[in-house]
Amino acid sequence: MSADTWPCCCDPVTPDRTRSLTTSGSSVTRSQLPVAYRRKLLIRVDGAGATHELLEHLEQMNRVWRSVRFTVGWTITAADETAIDRLPADAWTDSLHQDGTATSDAHVAELTGLNTRLAGWTGTLRLLVRRTKPSARHVKNLTELEKRTGWRYQIVATNITRIAGVPGSHQPQWLDALHRAHAGVEDQVRHAKAMGLRNLPSKAWTVNRGWVLTCNIAADLTAWMRLLGLHDQADLAHAEPGTLRYRLLHLPGRLTTHARRRVLSIPETWPWADAFTLCWQRLTLLPLATRPAESCTYQQKAASRARRPHAPTATRGDHTPEPSGQNGQAETVRQGANPSDGSRLGEPTKNTPQACQFRILKLSNFYSTKNSTVDTKKSP
Repeated sequence: MSADTWPCCCDPVTPDRTRSLTTSGSSVTRSQLPVAYRRKLLIRVDGAGATHELLEHLEQMNRVWRSVRFTVGWTITAADETAIDRLPADAWTDSLHQDGTATSDAHVAELTGLNTRLAGWTGTLRLLVRRTKPSARHVKNLTELEKRTGWRYQIVATNITRIAGVPGSHQPQWLDALHRAHAGVEDQVRHAKAMGLRNLPSKAWTVNRGWVLTCNIAADLTAWMRLLGLHDQADLAHAEPGTLRYRLLHLPGRLTTHARRRVLSIPETWPWADAFTLCWQRLTLLPLATRPAESCTYQQKAASRARRPHAPTATRGDHTPEPSGQNGQAETVRQGANPSDGSRLGEPTKNTPQACQFRILKLSNFYSTKNSTVDTKKSP
């Protein structure tokens, strides 16, 4: 998941449940990121990510033009506890909150030079240990060292030595706060489960993969809606899916059509009418997404145009058909075609690049704010 917007970046369901923690899983996740954001990567994983295969792969991803930094949880063993016990008292420093303020309830120390387990791992790996007072639910699972010292210990492994342009990025306190920000992923996992990821509907992997993809799309839509349309609404900016369903998605309104325009009437007594209207206006004002570059070569494009000389080739950057017909739906007429023979829309042959382009163009014009508008108004 992206830490900036919290959309889902994950591999579809596979029979191998460990794939997301291997080199193939990380490659799939990296391919979902925009190319412009692959130069500097920060990967944060919980304790399941402390494997030789994953960490060695992340180190091999570093290039002259790309830096990959990571922080992962670390399972504490007897060797780790021996190194912790050897730490002097003045090695512990106060931990930091996410806003940068220090707290005396938790402490952080560097454990790299004292731990003998690092001999079998990558040479750039650092170990940071954090201690906190155990809560009631942790008392039963404390080790002998934790019972004797009265502290509960956690270790984080990282390859970050220093980040250029970030003062204090080499300090254990800063790195500890950076890794603990990863805890927000658990909230997004809960959101994804509320969107339908809690139970898989079928015994077939193909059906479950489609279900997981649909749930991820739903989670992404709600995440971007909160970020772009509800960022200044205190009670909705970080709302749970259930709250969004009750306040916004299950809309107590009435949708009517008048003068080729769709009108959504919202009860004036509805408490979230202003928030819904503001969010809708912000989302409809967003520019339309640009068409991705086609993967075919120039020769393939020329050959396709030669086979279909009269097929529509309009793109959003060149020409957009003017709206006409019922409900403002975009219509075009194929050159040299007779409208009475059923070719009024001028659709090219199916399963061709022009046909896919034409259908996408029609849908984008039909649902754009220029040709099809939904007005929101409060009804008394």
